[in-house]
Amino acid sequence: MIKICEYIGGSAIYGLKTPDSDKDIRFVFKNAKISQILGLEKHEHQKIETNDTFGFELRFFFNLLRKGNTQALETLFLNENEFILITNEFKNIQTHRYKLIDSEKLFKCLLGYVNGEKKIILGQSTGPLGEKRKEQLYGYSYRNCVHALRLLRTGVLFFSGQPYPVNIVKEDKLFGEFILSIKQNPTQYNKDDLIGIE
Repeated sequence: MIKICEYIGGSAIYGLKTPDSDKDIRFVFKNAKISQILGLEKHEHQKIETNDTFGFELRFFFNLLRKGNTQALETLFLNENEFILITNEFKNIQTHRYKLIDSEKLFKCLLGYVNGEKKIILGQSTGPLGEKRKEQLYGYSYRNCVHALRLLRTGVLFFSGQPYPVNIVKEDKLFGEFILSIKQNPTQYNKDDLIGIE
């Protein structure tokens, strides 16, 4: 495995980090084995995941971009100083980022995520949450709500002609600080008010 980029993702890169936030390591890699490079193995393109670390094999990464996956997309819009590791190869990929985005699929991906999260956000279902997260429900899943609001806002900004905003607090200070406040003080917010935010 040859890493071509690596960064600390999740809340840290979105500007939404709190003392309880995990350290999420993300990376993109190329295969080093000839059999995988040639496609002779069943899982030559893959995702590697352990705890709070995961990486996308380069072909898997491009396939996610083609589908409108936002975690893959955000990697294209990080600044060089936000990477732990970045090669010239990945910098070259970044220079062609707009050619790698299918805006229609991105729109559907964002809409699909939010619609899929509504029951969890409203507390009607806990979904695949761990016990720790289940204990943190305040009549609604504030973490899922924060992620949904962040993604919706990034979509609004991106489709308004701005570069894809990874750090929501930096790119939209008022809105970013608002959703950070939800994350830090979930009992101060009413789920019905939150779900009605435009």
